[in-house]
Amino acid sequence: MIYDNCPAFVAHSIEQVQRRAALACTGAYRNTIHAILLKELGWPTLSKRRESHKICQMYKLLSNISPAYLVCRLPL
Repeated sequence: MIYDNCPAFVAHSIEQVQRRAALACTGAYRNTIHAILLKELGWPTLSKRRESHKICQMYKLLSNISPAYLVCRLPL
């Protein structure tokens, strides 16, 4: 979640780490399309994971499930 606002080149570098891990897990060739690897493994992209974590965190904040020091910072 903390890397959601990072520059595009940093996000691309982080996605490349996931791609290398997917290649290692599947044993696929290096030229295999990233989306195919992720689909085979059932992994979401890291950008989708960051988005879902942000949504979950916002739900927790609005439902007062998060710690008070976070809830009090929410501008309403």
